Amino acid sequence: MVKAFKTIYIKGLRELYEAGELKFPGETAKHGTSTGFNRLIKTIKKKEVVRLCKITLFRPPKGP
Repeated sequence: MVKAFKTIYIKGLRELYEAGELKFPGETAKHGTSTGFNRLIKTIKKKEVVRLCKITLFRPPKGP
């Protein structure tokens, strides 16, 4: 599931980048070039995605 999410996320980023809809202001401007964007994608691919699961903290009282 996590791998599928990452694949879809990267695909979406690529589509936005190719359509010219991604903006990289300030210090992120280096990702606005073709080389920079490809480096960004490689970095994202290497990162481990952390799975979060919701733990129910409320438990109904036991007993009569």
